[in-house]
Amino acid sequence: YQRRVHGKNKNMRFHVTGFGAFGGVADNPTTHIMRSLPDHLAAHPLPGGVSLASTTVFETSAKGSLAALRELFRSSHHRGEGAVPRADWCSVLPAVDETCEGTAFVAPVRAGCLAPVPPLADSDQFFLHLGVNSRAQCFEIELVARNDATFRIPDEQNFQCANHPVVPHASGAPLINSRMAPVIAAVVPRLAAAGFTTRVSSDCGRFVCNWTYYLSLYASTFCSGVPCLFVHVPPFSVIPQTDQLQFVCALMSELSHALASCARLKNAPLHSTIEPPQPCVVDVCPDDGAKVFWPAARAPARLLQQDCRLAHER
Repeated sequence: YQRRVHGKNKNMRFHVTGFGAFGGVADNPTTHIMRSLPDHLAAHPLPGGVSLASTTVFETSAKGSLAALRELFRSSHHRGEGAVPRADWCSVLPAVDETCEGTAFVAPVRAGCLAPVPPLADSDQFFLHLGVNSRAQCFEIELVARNDATFRIPDEQNFQCANHPVVPHASGAPLINSRMAPVIAAVVPRLAAAGFTTRVSSDCGRFVCNWTYYLSLYASTFCSGVPCLFVHVPPFSVIPQTDQLQFVCALMSELSHALASCARLKNAPLHSTIEPPQPCVVDVCPDDGAKVFWPAARAPARLLQQDCRLAHER
């Protein structure tokens, strides 16, 4: 993937995470993406200003992902990579040594942490979380995480719960909408135009993916201000590993460019900052209303026959 540059990209360091094996997924594709991404980027560098800060494979468990998130936040915070001068990023997250047995984690709360933080455009780093959806047929960008842990199967530490809050204290909102939504609205048509079919989803499930995303969004919203995003990828049998690596690189590049546009023109509508428009075909899922953005050349015939509207980057 080579981005056609229109204006400068933002200096952005990406921390990319994936998961290990779980349940019926003995070989998680996101594990392979984490292992291959540094070498792929060495051969296919990102545009200037965009870099890979780290890759991490999380254990697919509540405690494991929480511990890994805390360590990732702590190391990034102490390195000073775009750190917001507020309390420790981990201060709003549950303590790892709390047990999962019978009750959800209990999170300590520090006064002054639970208030809106500076705009996303002020950060120079980004947490990009990847998980697998074994039933997915395309890439799925998640915009919502819910404060609801209902594990249909035990996690990798044999913990299983139902209707438990991820963050149980009073400030744990029932759901958190990603503040990246306006950015994603601009980025997804560009990804589709580059050949990546992408679905915008508002249901991250209720397993460890949602658990991790809620914790990351919670820290982003109430403490760090560092943007984060969760993306579900399909199995390699649906989209090969090489194509998935190219998608991750394209996503990082486009996110950086869109956030740079926000930073340059903070008071202007996002659609006025990015050009030119990129045509793609939009389908709406009848079950949940989620939008799927198809490359125009690959759109199903039924969509073209229905005089489907073209989506533009606006």
